[in-house]
Amino acid sequence: ERSVFKRLDRERELNNMSYEEWAEKYGLDPNAVKSYYTVGFTLKSGRKVYRSYQADLSETYAPIEAVYNSAEYKEAAYQIDDIKGKNYFKKLDFTDATYNTAFSLSSEDADAFLEAYAKDLKSAKLKDIAEIYPLYQIGSVAADDDMTYMDLTYGYYVYPSYVNSLNFLRSKGADIDVDGVKLDPKRIEHIEVTDYSQNRTYYGKDMMYQESYMQEPAQITYDSETDSGLIEEIADVAVLDHFAYVNDIFKPYEDNVDINLYYQTDKGFVNNYYVRIPKGKLPQRIRDDLNKANNEAAGF
Repeated sequence: ERSVFKRLDRERELNNMSYEEWAEKYGLDPNAVKSYYTVGFTLKSGRKVYRSYQADLSETYAPIEAVYNSAEYKEAAYQIDDIKGKNYFKKLDFTDATYNTAFSLSSEDADAFLEAYAKDLKSAKLKDIAEIYPLYQIGSVAADDDMTYMDLTYGYYVYPSYVNSLNFLRSKGADIDVDGVKLDPKRIEHIEVTDYSQNRTYYGKDMMYQESYMQEPAQITYDSETDSGLIEEIADVAVLDHFAYVNDIFKPYEDNVDINLYYQTDKGFVNNYYVRIPKGKLPQRIRDDLNKANNEAAGF
């Protein structure tokens, strides 16, 4: 019985700790980029087992690079040779970082494009895409209405280094900026910043009855008229949410901070975009404001 209570006390302590507190207690680097790996083993008996591991990216980058750069990985992950030249598509759509369909290719051009895309994909190196965001995500519409699978191009992105793909698209009239979508701070009406770092459950003395409460996340609004300088800082470093997660293990962003940006489009509409901020790039003023709001919410 005593060991049970010790375990409950330990679980309550860990649940009430922030990651930084947890890392300090156990001698870990809170800034280290962690990644998870699942490895499959085939035993001599023929049985397959799988184990999950966590490791620092700095220690595993070399083997990741070797795997990604290999023809075997690309064949298994993308299966481009299984879909090109098969007339599977009614059209291909190219979506930019704002979820806008920048242009489309008809069925007549889809297979020809995939031939060019296959060349880029097979020659791509991890170093070419690890720290660079895509220009477009490729979506597809099946040529056969009876087709139930619509994700043949899932995970297909066009990067600035994909020369054959970009040249093909330009030959079809696409106007491409290899710098991607840039946010104009003059079009931002206001931003909402939400901090979820304190939005976690705090357990009471009796874990068995789950006595707990959850602190509401702090939210602050910044207006373009009064906070134009700060909004310019955000626009300069922000990454639109649509592509922020692509290969994000190599491009970590600020944890627990969401930014909702209200942006005036060319057509005069105001769209809201979620953006991510690269690690260490969140303006200090916002950090200070969030800390103050969190302390006030906690009664300090």
